[in-house]
Amino acid sequence: TYGFQISPKLPVGFEKAQAIAFKDEILICGGSNTGQCYSYHTQKKKYRRMCSYPENVQLNGHCVLQWSDPRINLNTINLLSFGGQPEKKDKYAFKMKYQSVWGNFNAKSQWEQCHFQIGDFEDNLVGARGLIGGKDNNLLFITHFPKKIQVINLETGSILNKSTTNVLPVETYQFGINYHCFVPLTIKNDCVTNCFILFCYNTGLLINFNEHNRTFEYEKLPICPALKDSNFYSFVHHNDYIFLLGGKDSANNIHKKVWKYSMKYKTWSECEDTLPIENWDSFAVIDKDNTIHNFGGIDINGYVQKKPMHVSMQQLLNVGEKEKQSKLIEEQTQYITNLTHENQALNKKTNELLTETIKLKQQIETMKVERPYFIPEISEVPIKIEPYESIPKGWSDIENTMQNMENTLQGWESKTPIYWKT
Repeated sequence: TYGFQISPKLPVGFEKAQAIAFKDEILICGGSNTGQCYSYHTQKKKYRRMCSYPENVQLNGHCVLQWSDPRINLNTINLLSFGGQPEKKDKYAFKMKYQSVWGNFNAKSQWEQCHFQIGDFEDNLVGARGLIGGKDNNLLFITHFPKKIQVINLETGSILNKSTTNVLPVETYQFGINYHCFVPLTIKNDCVTNCFILFCYNTGLLINFNEHNRTFEYEKLPICPALKDSNFYSFVHHNDYIFLLGGKDSANNIHKKVWKYSMKYKTWSECEDTLPIENWDSFAVIDKDNTIHNFGGIDINGYVQKKPMHVSMQQLLNVGEKEKQSKLIEEQTQYITNLTHENQALNKKTNELLTETIKLKQQIETMKVERPYFIPEISEVPIKIEPYESIPKGWSDIENTMQNMENTLQGWESKTPIYWKT
């Protein structure tokens, strides 16, 4: 089977829902239209009620997180719920130690109010997002409207980062940050401590928190061009990829496409599979079998959806022809860019050498004018004059004999020549 499939119908419709995967269950924890919480069993494909939030609690874009490592106790999971309230409203934070309602019919799990408050009275936590990090897994990172990030110590409830770096360097946008994507950075599917990725509208950020100095550092990331005016998408991350599903833009256009972001290559691509319908304001989660489940949300006609949908993660990870071509174009573009940079560097080096050559020529010409020839200095060495020796004996006799022979030859040349008759 390929593409998204429809899951069993929900007991109630969920808008702005939150969900956590736990073993064979998906825990659906309330929404803006209901405080009811249900467990969906992925093998039995059935729902069972867990509990509900207090009636007076407003859940307009709240956040639910897994508080501790479930490997400590395989039969229970600790949950943390916060946010969903606008500015100048009381803020709530709840915790729950959940024990499966499927294995023990007498198991009862309830939300209990935390001993500390998350968010100030003046904070706007509608559509807030959170992650748990820190080297001891005890820090709560919250990103919320308009462009703020906070760090709270879950053991003490104190805020750690009271500095100017807790203001997100978001791109100029009238709607601020809310109902956005906020996930941990992963390398080979392992989370990098205190490193996070945020996408919302035309903002993409890599966020790094220095736990020692309690300061943030930011790096801009490429955004998905098709979603530069959108939020309200559901999202999941797996195998160093982020998937954004559906969403809505500022003109109320609702999406059904699924987009994939590579943390490794920092590239976007469109998945071939799409949601069965246009959908926004839903929530996605991955179960232990690497299946993506998308719950609730609102369709193009404004109805709250009761039919969840699911798809295999492997199906979305498979590279289709469209993505292959897109990747090839990206690689070719990068190759051309690299060649251009190399040529620019080579041209720069060539120009430097040419300039240096011209300078050398000018120096040579100057030397020619100042001293046309190179005349080495020759040190004067005194000539040693050998003393004159006497003429050896017999030299005079030889000289006289030669002179006599020369006179005889001259005499022969002066006589009349004799011609012989033949």
